[in-house]
Amino acid sequence: MSNNVKEFDYEGYEKSLKEILEHTQKDYWTQYVDINRHQVFVARTYLWVSVAIIGVYAAVYKEGVDSPLIFSTYGLLLFILALGLAVISFGICLYSLPARSGYYRVANPSWGIYSKAAYDVLKTKTKNVYSSTLTSLIDNYDSGVVHNVRTNDRRAKLLRITSWVLIASFCLSIFSVVTFAIENIQHKNEDIVMNDENSNESSQSNTTPAAEPASSSVPDVPVPQGPIGVQGPNHQTHSVDNEPNSIIVTEGVEEK
Repeated sequence: MSNNVKEFDYEGYEKSLKEILEHTQKDYWTQYVDINRHQVFVARTYLWVSVAIIGVYAAVYKEGVDSPLIFSTYGLLLFILALGLAVISFGICLYSLPARSGYYRVANPSWGIYSKAAYDVLKTKTKNVYSSTLTSLIDNYDSGVVHNVRTNDRRAKLLRITSWVLIASFCLSIFSVVTFAIENIQHKNEDIVMNDENSNESSQSNTTPAAEPASSSVPDVPVPQGPIGVQGPNHQTHSVDNEPNSIIVTEGVEEK
């Protein structure tokens, strides 16, 4: 039986398990610490970007309401969609910030499970205690790597969605601003054209010469009254009916 035992390279096997365990541990801690930390940093950055965009949209809306700018239905709809996408990106990013699935614990509930397992193998009086412990550690670390990769992958998908939603919100805001600018420029040009037309009409009415009177044989002067009468005054010494063009003399007439 000793000859059969010598046929197996336990020492080389244990060295191989040790190398595998080192790489598995590196992969585990990369997923658990490095990628997790990077994703949290990216999520916080997206949160600040979302908040900043929402603040800019609110300020622009306030300035637009207080200003005499024209807001068309199409431009206003684009602006509302951009604001809604910014709010959605903030919510998605806030939801993805914590690890919903959690991270796998290799020592669950504690590292004592490995010492207990090694002791159980030792009681069997076998010579593979070390390799058995290494195998148990590799299996648990490998399960932790798989679980943590899934957790990070779910968060990465949410963060990618957040980035695309932010880009869409920014593009819609640009389209909205361009729409507002074009409409206000057109309206301003229309006002300028109308003002020019009104000023031209008023200047033409002011510079038009007065109509000259039509030429005729009658002079443009008042008509004189002419002589009062062709006969002398009709002196009356007694009461008579007043007639037109008659003069009544009551002084200097002798009584008979």
